[in-house]
Formats: sequence, structure tokens, C-alpha cells
Amino acid sequence: TFVALVQAKGMSIAAPATTNIVCWRPQGGDDAAVMALQQHLRDAGVAFFSTPTWRGQRWLRTVILNPFVDEARLQAIVAAL
Repeated sequence: TFVALVQAKGMSIAAPATTNIVCWRPQGGDDAAVMALQQHLRDAGVAFFSTPTWRGQRWLRTVILNPFVDEARLQAIVAAL
């Protein structure tokens, strides 16, 4: 799953994924690290992530059931981390 893939890359998950939304961030990273990763993924042409605030911290938000997201896109995201 996407959750397992990003966790294997050292990312933290905000909460268990019970819907199609996964919020994640670099483990031990601050909000600046989240914003830098958002910019890196956008500039690399991989994907754009919104950065909602949850419990006082910024997170990258992924909508897994987005019609433009497929397995290849998820793999590209993980590869770019």
C-alpha cells in the first residue's frame, strides 16, 4: 500500500488510513521540511500535494482514489522521496 511505501522511506503517517486520504510527512521533520518536500515533488513534476495543518503541524495530503492517481504515479512519488 501507499502507506507502507512512504513509511519505508522514513515518513510518518498522521493517522491510520481509514478512507482514501493519507496525510504524511518526513519523520522528525518540521513544517519547513514538509514544505521543501512539497516543492521538490512539484518541481520534479511528480505531483502536487496540499499541506493541511493537523494538530499544529503541516502534512502532505494524498487522495488515493483521485482519478488521476494510479499505481505508476504512486511509485513515482515514492521514488522521488
